[in-house]
Amino acid sequence: MDAVRSMITRKRTNKKMILQEVSGVFKPGTITLVLGQPGSGKSALMKLLSGRFPKKQNITIEGEVTYNGTPASDVGNILPQLVSYVQQHDKHYPELTVKETLEFAHSACGGDVSPTDVSHFVNGSAQENAEAVEAAQVLSKNYTYVVIQQLGLENCQNTVVGDAMLRGVSRGERKRVTTGEMAFGNKYVMMMDEISTGLDSAATFDIITTQRSIAKEFRKTVVISLLQPSPEVFALFDNVMIMNAGRLIYHGLSKEVLNYFENIGFKCPPFCDVADFLLDLGTRNQFEYEVCEEDQIQEYLVWIYWLNPLSWSVRALVVNQYTDAQFDVCMYDGIDYCLMHNKTMGKFSLSSYEVPPEKYWIWYGMVYSAASDLWYTVPDPANPKETIALLKGISGYALPGTITALMGSSGAGKTTLMDVIAGRKTGGKIQGQILLNGHPATDLAIRRSTGYCEQMDIHSESSTIREALTFSAFLRQGADVPDSYKYASVDECLDLLGLNPIADQIIRGSSVEQMKRLTIGVELAAQPSVLFLDEPTSGLDARSAKLIMDGVRKVANTGRTIICTIHQPSAEVFRVFDSLLLLKRGGETVFAGELGENASEMIDYFESINGVTKLKDNYNPATWMLELIGAGTRTDFAKIYQLSTPCERWLATLENDGISLPSLTYNESQITIKRGAAQVVQLKFLMKRVWNLYWRTSSFNLTRFNFSQTLGLLLGFMYLDVEYASYTSINSGMGMLFVAMALLGLVAFDGMVSIAAVERTVFYRERSSHTYNMIWYIFATSVMELLYVFIDVLLFLVSLYPMVGFKGTSGFLNCWVIFSCYTLLQAYIAEFLVFLLPNTNLVNFFGIVVFSISFIFSGFSPPASSLPSSTKWLHDIVPMSYSLSAVATTVFGQCSGSGDIGCREMTNIPPTLAGGITVKEHLEVNFLMKDNEFSRNCGVLAAILLLVRVLTLLAMRICNYRT
Repeated sequence: MDAVRSMITRKRTNKKMILQEVSGVFKPGTITLVLGQPGSGKSALMKLLSGRFPKKQNITIEGEVTYNGTPASDVGNILPQLVSYVQQHDKHYPELTVKETLEFAHSACGGDVSPTDVSHFVNGSAQENAEAVEAAQVLSKNYTYVVIQQLGLENCQNTVVGDAMLRGVSRGERKRVTTGEMAFGNKYVMMMDEISTGLDSAATFDIITTQRSIAKEFRKTVVISLLQPSPEVFALFDNVMIMNAGRLIYHGLSKEVLNYFENIGFKCPPFCDVADFLLDLGTRNQFEYEVCEEDQIQEYLVWIYWLNPLSWSVRALVVNQYTDAQFDVCMYDGIDYCLMHNKTMGKFSLSSYEVPPEKYWIWYGMVYSAASDLWYTVPDPANPKETIALLKGISGYALPGTITALMGSSGAGKTTLMDVIAGRKTGGKIQGQILLNGHPATDLAIRRSTGYCEQMDIHSESSTIREALTFSAFLRQGADVPDSYKYASVDECLDLLGLNPIADQIIRGSSVEQMKRLTIGVELAAQPSVLFLDEPTSGLDARSAKLIMDGVRKVANTGRTIICTIHQPSAEVFRVFDSLLLLKRGGETVFAGELGENASEMIDYFESINGVTKLKDNYNPATWMLELIGAGTRTDFAKIYQLSTPCERWLATLENDGISLPSLTYNESQITIKRGAAQVVQLKFLMKRVWNLYWRTSSFNLTRFNFSQTLGLLLGFMYLDVEYASYTSINSGMGMLFVAMALLGLVAFDGMVSIAAVERTVFYRERSSHTYNMIWYIFATSVMELLYVFIDVLLFLVSLYPMVGFKGTSGFLNCWVIFSCYTLLQAYIAEFLVFLLPNTNLVNFFGIVVFSISFIFSGFSPPASSLPSSTKWLHDIVPMSYSLSAVATTVFGQCSGSGDIGCREMTNIPPTLAGGITVKEHLEVNFLMKDNEFSRNCGVLAAILLLVRVLTLLAMRICNYRT
C-alpha cells in the first residue's frame, strides 16, 4: 500500500542551496588551491566557472561570472575553448592505450598551433617571430610525448587504460591520464577537480609543481581542488579558497591563512598538517578532542569489552576446544551432564563462564596471514611469448589486531600483491606460498574467512546502505549464527563507520566518502578474520580519510588482521598503521617491518643509508619515504634492504610458529561449506534485492510501460474498424502483429542490457566472496522480469486488443501469454549476452545480428512458404517464427464459428493464389501457420526460454571478464 500511495501522492520538492554568496577572483599567473569536505560545493563552483554546470529548469543560478570583465553570457559556447575542466571521475575508453587516449585528445583539440596563438608572436624581429612559431609547432606536434613525460606515464603508455572490468593501468595512472587529456588545446584557465586521487604524495608534488610552472611561465590561471594535500604540496599554491556547506570561509594568500584563523581563535595544533586543520574548521568535529568527564560516561560503554582483542581470541579458542567431540558428550569422568544439567559436558563448562557455545564465535578468532617468496607474472602486451614479473619474491606477514600498510609509488604492485594474497587474480602465473595460521591457504578458506574492500566502490545502487550491510551479514555469516546477532553486527558496522544518519538512504547518488565507508561496511558485516582494504582513503578529503582510518583502527582492535594499501596518507593517518611493507616500481620490497612509535623504526632505517636526506622537522614521514624511493633515484633500495638487519629480523619472524610454520595453537581451517547462508536465505535476500532494483529503477520500467501503452494506442487507432476480409487487410494485420512483437522485444532487450551490465560487476564482486549460489540469482531475476514483462504486455494489449477488432477472452489470454513469453525471451537473451561477452558494445552488435535473423526468417516477410530450402532451417530455429505463428493463429486462424475471422473468405486475392480461400487457409498455405500447431509452438517457446536461462547460468559460471 505504501508503494501505491507513493505513486499517486503529489511529489514534494525541496530546494537545496549548493553555493551561497561566493565571491572571488582568480588572477593570471597564479595557482589556487580549493579545499573543502565532500558536499562543500568545490566541484559545483569549478563546473560553474568552466561552463560545465548543467543547465536545467530546476536549477537557478544568480550572480555574475566574468572573464577579463566579459560576462559569461557573452562568452557563450566558446567557453570550453578557453577553460579546461578535469573532472573527478575517470571516464575513458578502456580498450585504448594511454598513448592512444592522449593522442586522440590532442587531435580533438586541433593538434597544432592555432592561428590565435601564432598571432601572439609579434614582440621580436620577423626572423625571431618565425623561429618562435616554428618552435611552437614542433612542441605542439610532440606535445603528447611532453604530457606523457610530465605525468610520469612513460612506462605504461602502451598499456590499455582499463576500467572495473578490464585490467589496465593502476588507478593512480588512470587519474593522470584524466589530467593529461585536458592538458591540450592551450587553454587560458585550468580547473582541476581532485586530481590527486590514487596518487602518492611524491607524484602529486611533481604534478602540482608542473602546473605551478605552467601558471608562472605562461601566465595561465590554474585552480586545483585536492583532498589530502601534504604540507609541501600546500606550500606550492599562491592562494587558497576554503569552502564549507556551499559558503566561502576564506579566500586569500596561502601563507596568511594560519595567521587569519589564529587571530579569530583557531590555532593549528602541533604535528597536524595545515590542510587537515583547515578542513576541520567549520565542522561539528571541532569537539573531537575534548576529554569526556566521568558523569558523561554512559552504561552502554560496556561494549568496550567486546572490542578487547584478547577476549575474542580466548572465546574462539575455548569454544573450539569445548565443542570438540572429546568434550561435547554427556558422560565425562563418570558424570552424566545431560541428566544433571540437560547439557553436554562441553556446553556446561562454557555456560559456567558465560561463554556462548555457538560455533560462530570461532570465526571471529584471530588469524595470521602470511606470504612467502611470492612471484606474479603476466604476458608482455608487446610480446605475448614473453612475461613481465609484477611481483618479485615478496615475503611478509600480518598479525591479528594490527594494521599492515602496503605502500609504494603508483604502479609498484600494491593492489596486485593484495589481489594475489586474497585469491582475486584470475589471470597470470602465481608462484610462492600463501598461508593462514601457518597452514597453506585454500581458495575456499581465503574467500570465506577474509573480506576484500576493492578500490572501486561497486554496489547494487538501488539498495539502501542498511540493506546492503544486511545482505552481506545474512549471506556471508554462518547459517548457525542467530539472526539477532547478524542484525546486531549490521548496527555495529553502521555505528563504527558513522553511517547511521544515512543508513536508509539509497546508495545511488551517495558521495565518494559515503561509498567508501559503505564498501568497508559491506565486508565488515561479513565478520571476516582478515580484512583487505585497497586504498580506503582514495577520493576522500583529509578529515574523511582520518575518520575512515580511525574506524579501521577500531576494527583492528577487535582482533582482526587488516592489510591495507594506501597512496598518500597524512601524518595522522600514517600513525594508525602498525607495520609497513614498502614496494618500489617493479614489485620489489624496499622495507618491511614494524613502523614503531611515530614511524621511528622506518625513519631510523632509511636515515642509516648513506646519501639519504634526513627527515625534516614536522615533515610527513610517509611523504619523505615515498620521495626517497621515487622516480629519478639512483640508489637501489631493494638491494640494500635485502642485505639489511631489518630484513633478517622480518624473515626470522616469518619463520615463527603460526606464521609460515603450522600453528600449534590454531588448527588448519576446516571450512568445507562454500557459502555461509542456507539456500532459502539466499533466495529470500536475492528476491528482495531484485525487487528493490526493479521498483527503484523507475526510469527503465516507466519508460517501457509508457512505450507499451503508446504503442498499443497508436496501432489501435491505425487499425480501428478494419474488417480483416481482404488479402491486403490480412497481410496488414499480420504486419501489425509482427511490428508489435518486434518493438516490444527490442525495448525489453535494450532495457535489460543497461541493467544487467551494471549488476554484472556487482555479481562478480559477490561471486569472489561466495556470497550466494548463482542459481538463485538466475531464479530471482527470472521471476522479477517475468512479473514486469507480463504487466508491460498487459498494458499494451488492454488498449490494442479491443480497438483492432479482436474478440474473445481466451484469445486475449493466449495473446497475453505469447507476447509476454517472446518479450521475456528477448530480455533473457540480453542478460545471457551480457554475461557471455566482455562489453556492451559486443552485446549490442550480437543483438542486432540476432534480431536481424529473427525478423527476416520469422515467416512474415518473406512468407515462410517462399523461403528457399537452403535457409528453411533458420526459420525452424528462430523463436519469433513460433511466437508469431501462435499469435497469428489465435486471432486470424480460428474457425470454430461463422463469426470468426479465420472463416471469412478473402477478397482481392492476387492471381498467384487460388481463389475462394479463407483467412485460415491463407495462413496455412502462405505463412505455414497452422492452428493445430499452437500447443507445439508454445512448447517450443517455453523450451527456448528454459534453454536460454541454462545458457545464462553457464555463462555466469564460466565467464569472468573482471581481471
